[in-house]
Amino acid sequence: MRIIVFGARGDVGSRVVAEALNRGHRVTAVVRHQDQLASLPPGATPLIAQIDQAEDIGPLLDGQDFTISALRPPEGQEEQLLPLTHAVLEG
Repeated sequence: MRIIVFGARGDVGSRVVAEALNRGHRVTAVVRHQDQLASLPPGATPLIAQIDQAEDIGPLLDGQDFTISALRPPEGQEEQLLPLTHAVLEG
C-alpha cells in the first residue's frame, strides 16, 4: 500500500511512518522544511511541501492509496490547525 503522511516528523507522524515502513508499506513522508529531512527514517520517500492550500495538496495525493494527517502547527500558531485540516480534506 502507498501511504502519504502529512506531519511525518512530529510525535505522532514519525511513529506512523515507522510503523507503516515496518509493515512493508511504501511511505511518502511530508515535512515543511529541508532541515527536517534528516530525521526521517530510511525507506521513507521524503517530500517538502507547504500544504495550506487544497490545490497544492491534490497533486501530492496522486498514486497514493491512503492519506494520514498528523499535522500540528508550530507553537504559537495553533489557530492554523483547522485551515490546514480543511486543506488536506479538500485536497
